[in-house]
Amino acid sequence: MATNPSNTKSSLILNASITFKLSRKNFRAWKRQVTTLLAGIEVMGHIDGTTPIQTETIINNGVSAPNPDYTKWFTLDQLIINLLLSSMTEADSISFASYETARTLWVAIESQFNNTSRSHVMSVTNQIQRCTKGDKSITDYLFSVKSLADELAVIDKSLSDDDITLFVLNGLGAEYNDIAASIRTRQHPFTFEELHSHLLAHDDYLRREAVQVDIQVPTANFAHHTSPNQRSSKDDGILPIPSTGRGNNFSKQSQHHGSNTRGSNYRGRGRGFNSRGNRPPPRCQLCSLLGHIAKYCPQLLQRNNQPVANFASASHSAAPNWVFDTGASHHITSNLNNMQLHSEYDGPEEVQIGDGTGSGHGGDVDARFK
Repeated sequence: MATNPSNTKSSLILNASITFKLSRKNFRAWKRQVTTLLAGIEVMGHIDGTTPIQTETIINNGVSAPNPDYTKWFTLDQLIINLLLSSMTEADSISFASYETARTLWVAIESQFNNTSRSHVMSVTNQIQRCTKGDKSITDYLFSVKSLADELAVIDKSLSDDDITLFVLNGLGAEYNDIAASIRTRQHPFTFEELHSHLLAHDDYLRREAVQVDIQVPTANFAHHTSPNQRSSKDDGILPIPSTGRGNNFSKQSQHHGSNTRGSNYRGRGRGFNSRGNRPPPRCQLCSLLGHIAKYCPQLLQRNNQPVANFASASHSAAPNWVFDTGASHHITSNLNNMQLHSEYDGPEEVQIGDGTGSGHGGDVDARFK
């Protein structure tokens, strides 16, 4: 059974569709879809003018007669008009609805969207120069530049591959400096596809690096030395001084207090202080107690003798391996598997955290050193 070629073409047009609506930015891609479709079903002449417009009647030997080719031409022409109008936005479809033939409609579309004025060229070029990646993906950014370059190509103002590459690199952030430098120094120009491939690979690398970097706020732990023999002598107004320290000693030879401090001798580093008469004893600026100055305060000496645990740990770490802090004399871990060699810690130091709470090696914390 033979098929009518005209009916086949009509069926193809009816089943065809343009994947996006016409706009100034996508005119070149839209035009490409339309022209390839019409050329594929051999009706391109309806829009480029190679197929003459048919009239309903013809003059034959001076007599008007029906045109046998009119019906076939009119059917295909109306289907093409429908295809073009349906690929536009509602506003554009209304503005172009008055055109009667596919040829006149096509000419109007090209005139409207194929703006070749100098001001339009400068406007599009400026948009390319100001285009930046920002928060867009690398693919979206590249194709935003490409669409502007295509818009210039439609009006015969095509950009070279080097120009497109330069505009793309200028809009990238500092994290792309390494790949941008290698692209700039290449001897041969990049095609758009090569540029896309290289930048996409670098973008994947940056994402992998970002996942591996665990950005956390560290918390510092410290050890506090508490001596069982150390007690405050607030009743006497003084604190006991450790025996350590060169030439620092304090002797209390009188149990009388107040303004009479005769018999109380203080010597530090070879310098003596003997309070006689009504001269008041010095008051420490650090602990506010009488009998010494801040330079020789027992609390200051005690601080200088405190052991320091040079250890900082993050609140959470996804790394399975134990990381050593080579400046630390002791290590604390909540997971004893982190240490291959370990032994029980039985010293007098305690672990305290920022809110003042501490652990005497109990609870959920295992105190070990290795």
